[in-house]
Amino acid sequence: MKLSLAHNPIGECGLDSLANALQHNKTLSELTLICNALDGEGAVQLGNILQYNNTLKKLTYMGNPIHPNGIKYLASGLAMNTGLLELIFESNEFDSRGARSFANGLEKNQCLTTLSLCSNHICSEGLQYLANALQNNRALTTLAIQHNKIDGEGVRHLANALQNNTTLVTLNLSNNPIGNEGARYLGQALAKNTVR
Repeated sequence: MKLSLAHNPIGECGLDSLANALQHNKTLSELTLICNALDGEGAVQLGNILQYNNTLKKLTYMGNPIHPNGIKYLASGLAMNTGLLELIFESNEFDSRGARSFANGLEKNQCLTTLSLCSNHICSEGLQYLANALQNNRALTTLAIQHNKIDGEGVRHLANALQNNTTLVTLNLSNNPIGNEGARYLGQALAKNTVR
């Protein structure tokens, strides 16, 4: 079963009710929440969903600004989740502090294969945290981080992680100011990467 609540202003109360129901639901495989008039604490409920529901395979959460503290709850749920395969977490205005928390959850998660963090405010510092998580994550095969603020220094951290990561096969860095420096780091990483 799939449920889309895109462009419905359900607010925090609506998401709280949904999260409570999904803690026990065993049939919903896909949930889409886009532009739902949620404030930055929506991630608390998302964390609860991920912590208690392992039936959900795809979660799309877009256009709902989120605070760094909220991402801690999401990351905690992600770390414990054993069912989610795809997380689309775009246009939520989180920055490097949020990326740091998110990376903690990603590092412990062993089932997520696709992660999209497009159109947020992730800069090179945030990518460093995510890259560190990739060195220990052996499940993620696709990472989309286009339309952020990642420069050559951020790509250096990612390139170092790619030299040791054998599972990531798709990486989208489009529309980031990586420059010549970033391209050079990627080239060096690709020369050493062993993904087939």
